[in-house]
Amino acid sequence: MWFYSLLLFTTCLFTYLYNRDQSELIRNILTFIIILVAILRYEVGYDYITYKELIQSEDNDMVNYLFSPLSALFAHIAIYYHSPQLLFILFGIPTYILTFSTFKRYSADYALSIMVFMAFFFYTSLSTIRQILAVAICLYGFRYITERKKIKYLICTILATLVHPSAIIAIFIYYIYHMRLAVLLGCFTIALILKPIAFHLMETYGFYTSYIDNSKDGITGGSLVRVIQLSLFLFCVLIWLRSKTDDSLSKGIINIILSGFLVNFMFTAHIGSRIALYFSIYICLLIANITAMTHGQLKKQLYFLFYSTCILYYFTYLLMPTIKGFPSSYIPYKLFFFQ
Repeated sequence: MWFYSLLLFTTCLFTYLYNRDQSELIRNILTFIIILVAILRYEVGYDYITYKELIQSEDNDMVNYLFSPLSALFAHIAIYYHSPQLLFILFGIPTYILTFSTFKRYSADYALSIMVFMAFFFYTSLSTIRQILAVAICLYGFRYITERKKIKYLICTILATLVHPSAIIAIFIYYIYHMRLAVLLGCFTIALILKPIAFHLMETYGFYTSYIDNSKDGITGGSLVRVIQLSLFLFCVLIWLRSKTDDSLSKGIINIILSGFLVNFMFTAHIGSRIALYFSIYICLLIANITAMTHGQLKKQLYFLFYSTCILYYFTYLLMPTIKGFPSSYIPYKLFFFQ
């Protein structure tokens, strides 16, 4: 608990210094600290033990069966060097570099984007290491969406799919960004109508069966984060509408995040939240950009609202398992060197 408090304090300090001085050195130091926390952890994150045991078993056939090609390559490298920790290093470094470089390019308030990420996505990044790298690659490709470079964005999504197959859904983000809202809602209405047919085909061929069957979906978590993110999203949309600014970037990002909520609604808890990650990560940009377009007292109030919400959720997520009487996969934080 104290370690995560120190990490959040360090993040707040460095983001404050960056906002004041706009120093690339400060930004790079903060990125380096977060990367070190992620790659040097030991038995932190709910999938850590699974990955560690898989690498220790040195079962290359199982790796090839479970992992997409690029993820399998990382696993084979870790097996070759007999180092489970190497797997987390190979996934962790590009994840945060790609994510934070995109924030630097498209966020009007880099510090606030980092805070939103730490609150809503940092703990996830310590567990779903394959998918979060796929999300980071797709997010990096956002520059090609705004520049209408379809082929380059397609290459990004193909690369992400080689890390985690769920990234195939991110192909639609290119078109969603440029759609009018009415067309977007029409597409989702059609998708909702076709949903029973699609699920029937998935069940027939055994594709993600355990995820689409409600009776088998025992995952009840995630409701709190969905409620909070939806509330923040709707609040940002309200401010954007009141501003009456012709901001195509924010409009496109709103389309993307809205699509994430609709996808989450269409599927059951597990697969819905996992697929929605490719869309919901953009809330890190939206909150920062909406806040930046305000002025005076309203801007101060928004800063207070968003920072206090992020800090509160950061600790709530961390302590929720303990509150419910379950052991937390994040507490205590342990370093690999002192295993």
